[in-house]
Amino acid sequence: MTRYRSHSIEFARRIAQEFLAGETLHGLEKRHDISRNLIRVWVERYQAGAFDEDAAAADLLQQYEARIAALERLVGKQALEWEFLKGGSTKRTASEKRAYVGDCRPEGVCIAEGCRLMAISRSAYYGAPMSALDDTALVEAISALRDEFERYGWRRMQAALRQQGHVVNHKKIKRLMREHDLQPRTSAIHGDDG
Repeated sequence: MTRYRSHSIEFARRIAQEFLAGETLHGLEKRHDISRNLIRVWVERYQAGAFDEDAAAADLLQQYEARIAALERLVGKQALEWEFLKGGSTKRTASEKRAYVGDCRPEGVCIAEGCRLMAISRSAYYGAPMSALDDTALVEAISALRDEFERYGWRRMQAALRQQGHVVNHKKIKRLMREHDLQPRTSAIHGDDG
């Protein structure tokens, strides 16, 4: 079974120096229990200057700079979230929070993150409830449809209103049609007079 080991830079540098000093690959392989290919790779790196202390220090410095940049991004994100929360903390209702996420969200904060910060679900943000019509506006819409289609009952009226974008309970439509005398006109049944 293959063993994976990590060797220090000092060890690799020492092996490369021993090889360049005249030690054979076979001798180094047996003495240190490492493969010949690994020794060759280390020698190439040593000759390229990868094992210099300055190069190791530069690599370490680069790692630290990358970590510092990641921490700065994290701090910046936290600052954006904090400012976002300060502005939105006065908002109480879901509709106010939804409006705040939509209108006042900084450029660095996505909608999902804004919803998480304001403690509303994304479905609550995207599925904003339709504004309910008051009864007078609904009666006007029903009477306009009735003028156009005299024989529409409450079922067809509900379907027509839904096509216009008004979602209304069928019981409310029945009640308003009954109260405002908007019942469908029926034709008289002509029977036998005999």
